[in-house]
Amino acid sequence: MSYCQVLAPFTGHVAKVYVKPYQTLPPLREDLRLCEAANNREGEPAWMIHDKVVNRFYRIGWLEFECLLRWGQTPRQVSEQVSRDSALKPDAEQVLALRAFRSAGLGYDSSAVDDKDRTVDNPMGETWRLAAGVNYTVDEGLDLHLAYTLVWLGDMDVDQTKNRSGTTLSGSYDNSALHIIGGGATWRF
Repeated sequence: MSYCQVLAPFTGHVAKVYVKPYQTLPPLREDLRLCEAANNREGEPAWMIHDKVVNRFYRIGWLEFECLLRWGQTPRQVSEQVSRDSALKPDAEQVLALRAFRSAGLGYDSSAVDDKDRTVDNPMGETWRLAAGVNYTVDEGLDLHLAYTLVWLGDMDVDQTKNRSGTTLSGSYDNSALHIIGGGATWRF
């Protein structure tokens, strides 16, 4: 029995809906808005889904767009209609292929302290974060998760003087970065 993960509600979090190729896909939320976007690099058309609840935008391609137009039917019916009505030829598994949901993000934080107030024991500066992750549904009861985050702190100069002794410690943290790798599993029993 093959169950797959489908990206039904576009909540920004991994959403799992277990359906068989002959079961009807669950309905999409009515507050989602679909609008045209600039073409992809290869010239293929693209669209944006705006989720007003979390104020996020999701870029989708031609296949996803064609599938969403026919959503609410079985994956097999969707694949047959897309094959009949377009140059695309997906199978039912491809309609469900949002089995491996990928996500990425970029973030920026200004420094919590001014450069002149930075200390050796708490080297803080502005940070950039770049993260990517994947969630893979192995079967109905098991999901695997893997994520990587780069936190880049850049170059940070430190010039710290002790009040009592007047001793000064100077230096710099050059090209400072944190590399964070995480993984996990969700087992439903």
